[in-house]
Amino acid sequence: METGRQLPHVARWLCCVTFVAFVGASLCMGQDAKPGLKIGVVNLTEVFDKYKKREDLEGRLKGERKKKLDIMREKRKEIDKLQEEVQLYDLGAEARRKAEEELDKKKVEYEGYRKLAEDGWLKQYMESTQQLYVEIRDELDKLGREEKFDLILKVEDRDVRSETINILQLKIELRTLLYHDDKLNVTAKMIKRLNDKYAK
Repeated sequence: METGRQLPHVARWLCCVTFVAFVGASLCMGQDAKPGLKIGVVNLTEVFDKYKKREDLEGRLKGERKKKLDIMREKRKEIDKLQEEVQLYDLGAEARRKAEEELDKKKVEYEGYRKLAEDGWLKQYMESTQQLYVEIRDELDKLGREEKFDLILKVEDRDVRSETINILQLKIELRTLLYHDDKLNVTAKMIKRLNDKYAK
């Protein structure tokens, strides 16, 4: 019971100490520290979309994917042709058995090639995205140091229109910055820096 009566006194004492410390810190900051933080915001999605290197990398990857898709289509045609040939032979005929074996072999080859191709695409896209992100992050670090920013925060597009409720909810949940002055936005500056550097 004694401890319970002492708690309000302890709380008041802590509040007084905290207030004094806060006032003291504020006075010190007023004398020695910078007047305020320099903050910027950047839309990473827009930077990615308008980075010329990303466009070129994506174009190259799409070209490689098209070549593999063409090969897969040819393999699929071979399978379709063999399936038609199998139907021409009588059930139990030796020729039909051999054709079916060849058909099974072609199907296994096709599935193996398709799996390798899909895994390869995913790996290439992941590595390319990671490479681009590191370049953007490093350039943003340089911009921050050169222009003496204290913070550069990620901002999303203001337009949250979506095709499904799930995507809409995700956009809302991921939004961390609800308002900023447009003067803080360094997105256009970042895009220019990256594209100028890539063009050299």
